[in-house]
Amino acid sequence: MGRGRNTIHHKNLGSENREKNFILSSVTLLCIIALFVSVTIAPAMASDWRDFKSNKIPYTIGEPDLVVTETVSFNGGSFTVNYSVTNIGTALASASTTCKYVDGELMGSQQCPVLNPGESCNGFFGLEPCPCGSTLNVTICADNNSVVNESDETNNCEVNIIECPTISDDTRADCINVDIRADGIAGNIFDVSGYSICPGTVTEDGITINNETAMGALVIYCQNNCINIHITTGTWGEYVVQIGSDPADNNSWSYAVNEVRPPVGGADKVISDGDRVHWYNYNLQYYSVLSALNKTAIYVGETLTATVTWKNITGIHLLNGANVYVGAMGDWGPETGTIVGTTGVDGTCTFSWSTVGTWGVYAVDPVHGSGQYNYPYVTFTCSLKKPDLVVNKTVSFNDSTFTVNYTVTNIGAALANASTTCKYVDGVLMEHQACPALDPGESYNGSFDPEPCPCGSTLNVTVCADNDKVVNESDETNNCEVNIIKCYIEVAISADGIAGNIISVSDYMICPGTVTEDGVTVDNETALGAVVAYCQDNGINVQIVISGLHGAYLVQIGDDDANLYSWMYAVNEVSPPVGGSEKVIVDGDRVHWYNYHLNYYAVLATLNKTAIYVGENLTAKVTWKNLTGTYKLTGSDVFVSDLEYVSGDYVGTTNDDGNCTFQWSTLGTWYVYAVDPVHGSGINNYPPASFTCSAEKKPDLIVEKKWEMWVGDIAERRYNVSYVILNNGTAIAPSGHTTTLYVDGVAVEHKSIPVDLEPGDNYTDTFDTVIACTGNYDTIMVCADTDGVVDELNETNNCLENVWPPHCPAEIAVYRAEVPNADGILNVLRTQRDDNLREEYVNRYYENGPELAKVIGRDSALTNEAARLLSKYSPMLSQDTHRIDVDTYITESDVKEILSFIGRFKESILNNRDGISAEDSTEVLIEFLDEFEKQVGASEGKTFSEALHDSIYYRNEQMPGHDEKEGYSYAPL
Repeated sequence: MGRGRNTIHHKNLGSENREKNFILSSVTLLCIIALFVSVTIAPAMASDWRDFKSNKIPYTIGEPDLVVTETVSFNGGSFTVNYSVTNIGTALASASTTCKYVDGELMGSQQCPVLNPGESCNGFFGLEPCPCGSTLNVTICADNNSVVNESDETNNCEVNIIECPTISDDTRADCINVDIRADGIAGNIFDVSGYSICPGTVTEDGITINNETAMGALVIYCQNNCINIHITTGTWGEYVVQIGSDPADNNSWSYAVNEVRPPVGGADKVISDGDRVHWYNYNLQYYSVLSALNKTAIYVGETLTATVTWKNITGIHLLNGANVYVGAMGDWGPETGTIVGTTGVDGTCTFSWSTVGTWGVYAVDPVHGSGQYNYPYVTFTCSLKKPDLVVNKTVSFNDSTFTVNYTVTNIGAALANASTTCKYVDGVLMEHQACPALDPGESYNGSFDPEPCPCGSTLNVTVCADNDKVVNESDETNNCEVNIIKCYIEVAISADGIAGNIISVSDYMICPGTVTEDGVTVDNETALGAVVAYCQDNGINVQIVISGLHGAYLVQIGDDDANLYSWMYAVNEVSPPVGGSEKVIVDGDRVHWYNYHLNYYAVLATLNKTAIYVGENLTAKVTWKNLTGTYKLTGSDVFVSDLEYVSGDYVGTTNDDGNCTFQWSTLGTWYVYAVDPVHGSGINNYPPASFTCSAEKKPDLIVEKKWEMWVGDIAERRYNVSYVILNNGTAIAPSGHTTTLYVDGVAVEHKSIPVDLEPGDNYTDTFDTVIACTGNYDTIMVCADTDGVVDELNETNNCLENVWPPHCPAEIAVYRAEVPNADGILNVLRTQRDDNLREEYVNRYYENGPELAKVIGRDSALTNEAARLLSKYSPMLSQDTHRIDVDTYITESDVKEILSFIGRFKESILNNRDGISAEDSTEVLIEFLDEFEKQVGASEGKTFSEALHDSIYYRNEQMPGHDEKEGYSYAPL
């Protein structure tokens, strides 16, 4: 059995604690009422809150007065407290007790003899653990049992907040050793091997991050070695601004772990013992597939040679077998291009080109990935041997005006003399600007003045280079670029929910400007703005919110609850790497919003088997889905990795059927993904496709699931245990093997499995024993094949263990945030639960408690917000509990504050769904919070008692009686 937390019960920590511990009953766990009642009391009551009782006695002549001083010394991973108790009063102090508390828990007591005025008693408390990097509250209290009648009863205790020092590697087995290196543009800043990182957190620039991450390790090393380090938080989370003091490195940092660039920020990348963490100025181009050309300009039919390299800390390496592509240049570098060859052993590929223009070159290596999005871009020009001026322009809108930005480029093979560039609107010359002489390949950028663009109108906007025909060019027909611009854009908008299509419209007109929904304003000409504008114009329910981390995002289209918090989008069948409010759309775009469970626009790999033996074949089928259907992808490369979402080894390419068959011979669990040259990579798909490879055909019995359910009245704390046995192996598990239930290490029941289990089959049953939970919690373990009669592939994975009942999320939030007087806050809420809550809601909260706890445990901001609200409102709840000022009403601002918190809770559930164990738990938790949200919304304008009695959670029984004392009423113990 586990033990509960001890609450401090001495007078010197304040009269409020003492009175609350007298008033409130001691209960074990917090349930759903902790959320409901802790956040539905009016903030206006805070100004009226006061201590239940204050017993401060003025100092008088002829009384003792005991005070304490303390010092803390460290020894390895422990600390010792030395103290002195002194009688500063004017009369003899009788013998008393001195106690030590660590984080509110009584850890030791010692006797103090009789002390005359001015006399002291010295002592020390022995070693206490001081975990590496932790912070502890160490309190020493004289006269802990209040046996001395003193002139001042409030000064008996001294509190010391201590920081536990980092200790040596050989004394802490839970520390990890990593290599850390940083390279700036001017050279190496530091390079250290085997640097010790202990569990915990580190704070820099007001941002707290986990020690055992790529960023945490960097910050710790810099802080400990007086190296300048600066981090901040942006749209994509925490990032490194500067290491060292070289201005050339500012805002230029990237990182890799074990020579791989992770697809997450450094504060999110967890590191392990032996990892190599490398931070570097991204201009150094580590770990990138780089292409370099021997020429930047050719004439039609000439050849170029591309050299492809990859760089790590040992040097630059030539890549053999990398495919080289040539593509047109787009806004973000080379577009997906045409393969022109493959590098040889010297890392080079020579090819010819005959199309006039400017072209981008990049390479794709089967091991190190693609260099398509490298910056700066690698380009060349192909031209005739004359100058040739062309113009490219873009049009930007600002409400009712447009501005033309242009680029004049000499794509020819000779110098172009100075010329004039002109802008025409509907054939009328509006403005002209001078263009300097341009060498082959050189460009000149300019911008014309804004012009009116009335909403709904269509204009012919033409920009012409060499308007006066003073340059003799190889092509005199390509000087002008014409745009028929509409002072609006027409886009196609569709929306597909889990139950079917909601919106399908083509050529919908969007004018420049903004649209506001749910208090959030977004640009009309974005993917989010377009769908909001359409829904508002057509009476379709739409909801959006602002997330501090991710900006504006879509919560709902339509009324189907199955679509809540499940929306993604694509523009022209591509899922952009930005939020919908940031994705600018242009005329003719196709904007598609869809429930992410529909798997649109994802390169999906599915396997014909999930378990094989050494040397067997698997077939991966690779598909891609759009609005017209699901399509087999030919020419997609298939990879196998030993970790989820991590680059793996190439095993083959799909054929005309979209299939890739490959052989595998390495034992273990493996993950499969595909990379398609057109539709991109499926490495980050959720859930990932996986298979296991075994040495021989054997069964493998595991406890796939287990769960507990209260039996009878929850107050009786009796429950039973159910389980699912799965054959995760490759052969039949014959019937007759035994499954055993253990409670706190003691076997309480055995059950025989009556059926044969084929590979992949499972068997569900419930133990007959009804267990009485006599302490705060039980440790429950269910084990398959406890009699050892089945010869299995893995004999170490037969058991599944957990603690029941689990700690509830609200309690975790209070303790994790280190809220003062934690038990004082929680006991008020526990009292409300026990007195008022219906049993079915207590049961349901405990069933979902572990998953809610995972969400709170992963989201420090959510944890702190939950603890803040609990701390803010629990005193007011206590007033209601004890019938003080019960006529205060719940206001609109209270409800808004709470519902804002619930929205963040839902968002965190969705962000952490990969860590929630049960497959359907995400949906259950969202429904659970939706119901709670409705109850909170209905509480506005009511007192707390009225809100609780009207809610679905109320037990609907007579409230317990209360005893009156000194003008207050107290709940019976």
